[in-house]
Amino acid sequence: MMDAETIGEGGAHLVISTKDGYVLRINKKKNNRRQVLQACAYERQVAVRCLGREFVLVSQAVRLPREYGSKWAQRQKDARSLNSALEIKPKASDRVRSWLIAPEHAQIKSNFSRLQIVRAAKGCLGQYALHEKLWSKSKEEALSALICMSEECGHLWKWYSKDSNTQPSAEAIAVVALALEREPLLSRLQAIQRRYDFLDVDGVTELLKMWPRLRKGPPCCGPKQSRRLEHIANVCRAEPAHFEAASAEERDQRRNTALRNLRLLTKQEAAEALRRWLIALVCNPFFSNYFLFVHR
Repeated sequence: MMDAETIGEGGAHLVISTKDGYVLRINKKKNNRRQVLQACAYERQVAVRCLGREFVLVSQAVRLPREYGSKWAQRQKDARSLNSALEIKPKASDRVRSWLIAPEHAQIKSNFSRLQIVRAAKGCLGQYALHEKLWSKSKEEALSALICMSEECGHLWKWYSKDSNTQPSAEAIAVVALALEREPLLSRLQAIQRRYDFLDVDGVTELLKMWPRLRKGPPCCGPKQSRRLEHIANVCRAEPAHFEAASAEERDQRRNTALRNLRLLTKQEAAEALRRWLIALVCNPFFSNYFLFVHR
């Protein structure tokens, strides 16, 4: 029997703490060896390179004792063992970044962030809108949002200590607001998404339709191919404010131009574009949980 205690459970994961100073993160559905190894590889190959080693607690794949069945988990150092820690799940708030958006989706995607659309569809937007303030450069806005979150959004905010889970103090909240203003974690996440997410899911759909007709290219993406892919990415990429202000006619023109450029890609370049989209997707904090630990 493993000497451990449950410290949190969400819709996808169960998190338990062991007496030897580690945390086990168990995915309720994807918990076989291959899936857990893939999650650990993502941390090393993508998260560490894109976000910085200082922001990633790299985990190892471990097999659980028999009482948990034939499951595997991610094991990482328990940050609480260092001292008290504050955990936040920041949520992305940017709107659409691609001219490849289908006309029937343009209106809603230009006026609402992805988080707002998904939460509204589930009928539980509530205080989730507060997370948009976390991405602002204003310490005052972040502080205001954090105070509200600490009172009303317990499942998105937890204060951990060595002894028990308690509510964060006003001092701790102020430290987090200052950290969000000074540390580059959120800005790095946004930069990755803005650079790599030039397709959006609508563009991915169109690219997959084109796939059988794309020509084959060199076995790897060299400098020339990389420059061409970056040029096409710039053609497809849209700033949220520009997309929102554009007329329906301009959106159609830019979408058609972007589609013509996609058809110029080789299969190898298209595969690289899809790889970048996947990186942007997993670096989107709505799909992947990122936790900010502030130690006293």
